[in-house]
Amino acid sequence: GSGKSTLCKILQGILTPPKTATTRILGHPCGSQEACRAISYCADNDHLPQFLTGAEFISYCLSLRSPAPLKNRDLREATADIFERLGMAGRHNDLMESYSHGMLKKAQIAAALLAHSPVIISDESLNGIDIEAQMTIEDALLDHIRQGGTQIICSHDFAMLDRCATHVAMLDYGNLVEFSTVDQLRARHATIRDLIVGYMGLEGDGDGRD
Repeated sequence: GSGKSTLCKILQGILTPPKTATTRILGHPCGSQEACRAISYCADNDHLPQFLTGAEFISYCLSLRSPAPLKNRDLREATADIFERLGMAGRHNDLMESYSHGMLKKAQIAAALLAHSPVIISDESLNGIDIEAQMTIEDALLDHIRQGGTQIICSHDFAMLDRCATHVAMLDYGNLVEFSTVDQLRARHATIRDLIVGYMGLEGDGDGRD
C-alpha cells in the first residue's frame, strides 16, 4: 500500500500522474512513445503470454523496445546463452505455460537485459528466483548500471537493495518520506533495513539491532 506498483504504472504511462507531478523518462513525458521505448518493465506477477515460447516472448519484447534489434541468428544465440546463464538451459524453446513462477520471472529479466533498455523497472521481480540465478541477475543489473543504465527496483528485499542500489526512496501511502544515497546511509552506519525499521518505530525488534 505504499505506492510502489502505482509509481511503476505511472512511469509507464498506464496511470495518469497527480496534477502536481511532472514525470519524465530520459526527458520524455511518461507514456509517450519515446519514453515507453526506453523502458523494460519486469512485473510482479505471472501474467505473461503463455502461448509463446521463451524465445518468442523475448523476440516480441525486443521488437517493441530495442532501438537496434539483434539479427535473428544473433538473437537466437543470445537468448540461448542468457537462459543457460540463468539456469534454464534449453528451455527457451519451450512454451511459457510450462515455466515455473521463478522461470517466468527470469524470462522477464532476460528480455530486459537483451533489449539493452536505458531504464529497467523491476517490481518485486526477483521473488521466487533461486539463489544462483539471483546472483547472476544482480551482477548483470550492476553491469547495466556501470554502462550508464538506470534501474528502478521496487522491493522489500533489503539485503539485495543494499548490494545493488545506489539510491533509496522510501514511500509511505504515496508520499516520499526519505531519499538518500546508499553511501549516505552507510556514513550514518545504517542499512536500508535500519532506515525502514527506524521509520516504523520497530527498533529493538529482537534481531539484535539497536
